[in-house]
Amino acid sequence: MSTWSEVSIFFLPLAIGLAVGWNARLFGGNGSFGVAGFNALLTMVASIIGMALQHRMEVESFLNDAVRLAYHETLSYANRTASIQDTESLRRAMSGSEVAVVGRIAARRRYERFEDFWFARNLAHVHWIACRKITVYGQGGPERTVLEAFRVMPNKLFLDDVIRAESEKPITDADIERYYAWEQYYLKRMADGEVKPERFADPVILAVRTGIDWASYAAGGFGLVSGMFAFLGSLLAYRIVRRVDEDKTV
Repeated sequence: MSTWSEVSIFFLPLAIGLAVGWNARLFGGNGSFGVAGFNALLTMVASIIGMALQHRMEVESFLNDAVRLAYHETLSYANRTASIQDTESLRRAMSGSEVAVVGRIAARRRYERFEDFWFARNLAHVHWIACRKITVYGQGGPERTVLEAFRVMPNKLFLDDVIRAESEKPITDADIERYYAWEQYYLKRMADGEVKPERFADPVILAVRTGIDWASYAAGGFGLVSGMFAFLGSLLAYRIVRRVDEDKTV
């Protein structure tokens, strides 16, 4: 979870701890160590669920923005290249283009169907956008959760590093052949307005959602700030249920 998201819900664990503690105290009277510990645990679990839900909303927002950006970047590339028939003109248009590298990487695999290639290509594009948002090693947030939902490169390589390096390499004849075989038809349809944003986005969004479970949402939502307040909320619940003087040995 991003720092601002953590700060925005810091009061939640405290509110949960207060509500759980006062209800237990009101209906149970003086709480034993076991009752107080159970209420502290309940507060922690409820806080983690709240953080997971908050992080899920964050991921959904980021994912929709990333897919929208992928569509517009691909559309811009389509407008530049889809109508080119001359090999050398296409080579010049592809040279130095990082968007072109996404298709080149995807086209190096074998596919049974044309649709399978474009699904893999668009999924890789969204993965690349998530990589571009990671500016510090070990950074969390929705981009990290999307990044971990699926892997494009082996050995956990960051795709943005690979694409940056590949974009500096010359365009080979094999790259041109793969472009004409796999990419041009779809890109031309995009340039002509036949491929709507929803058709581009829906399969990718569904695939990423499927790759993220609730454990990932909980892990992504549990940050330094939110974790500290979850602990304080649990401690508050414990102390309300079992006062300090009740801990003393008689």
